[in-house]
Amino acid sequence: MNTYYVPTTYLDGGHIVNVGGYDSTEYWLELIDSSGLREVPELDLSVALTYNSKSSLTIDVSVTLNTYVNSKPIAPDMPTGPGIGLLLTEYEYYSSTIDFDGDLMYYRWSWGDGDTSDWLGPYVSGDTCQASHSWSVSNTYQIKIQAKDTLGAESDWSYSKWAYFSGYPQIAPDQPPAPTGPDSGYMGLEYMFTGITTDANEDDIYYQWSWGDGDTSEWLGPYESGLECEGSHIWEASGLFDVMLRAKDTADNVGEWSDSKVFDVAQYVCGDGDASGGVNVSDAVLIINYIFAGGDPPIPLLSGDVDCSGGVNVSDSVWIINYIFAGGLAPCDC
Repeated sequence: MNTYYVPTTYLDGGHIVNVGGYDSTEYWLELIDSSGLREVPELDLSVALTYNSKSSLTIDVSVTLNTYVNSKPIAPDMPTGPGIGLLLTEYEYYSSTIDFDGDLMYYRWSWGDGDTSDWLGPYVSGDTCQASHSWSVSNTYQIKIQAKDTLGAESDWSYSKWAYFSGYPQIAPDQPPAPTGPDSGYMGLEYMFTGITTDANEDDIYYQWSWGDGDTSEWLGPYESGLECEGSHIWEASGLFDVMLRAKDTADNVGEWSDSKVFDVAQYVCGDGDASGGVNVSDAVLIINYIFAGGDPPIPLLSGDVDCSGGVNVSDSVWIINYIFAGGLAPCDC
């Protein structure tokens, strides 16, 4: 018993430690009585006496454990980690304990939401166990941890760490899928594409288009989460272009660019309505069939406006015939 500074009493071989002084006889009797209740291994005691002389006697004492009793690990320390946080966000927690037998240990976590981890480990006695978890429903949760040794003896659960989680982290809108729209077109003509995405926070969304020719649109919006955005563009050169879009929310959290929609832009010749590569009488016939017989239109339609009047009509076929057979003016730069 230590009486110098803070009275400390050790009972039952140190398994019961009492710090502080108490003057209640009943209190001490209960502690003494409980000391005889703990299970202890059976012992083999051997005492040998050897008579040496009238004044000399040798005593040999041998104590052997008959049965090994495995002790369970001590209940782990109350977990340390955040006491408040956001939903859908991983948070880390830590705890440790010791095993008096020096056995390796495993830990499992109870997260208070009905989810209990698998046994993690093994860990050396005294080493810290770390685990992370996220919660999806606003509430206060009790986080606790339990240990067991390699022989299967389980500790008591630790004291609970109380933690409150609510609200969602401000994250960028989801990456949109590749835009939808035509696969090919012609220089100088405007083409429309459509994109869509959602925002986990249900914030309004702004969209930005990249047309693959070095031109990027302004931010368009706002749009409600999950609503489509349309964007249009005119290409001034031929080739293959990657059309993409991305989104940001009202807090300026910018998401990733979508996968690309490849758009093939070709160059057309004014007057070459059948896209044969040159202007000839078949282009005049195509225009006449389109106007009077409901035939196919010029490809693109603008290529049939050879007099640049703003529309395709019979005068365009006459212009082509004069150009081919009478040395008339060439088609304008439509």
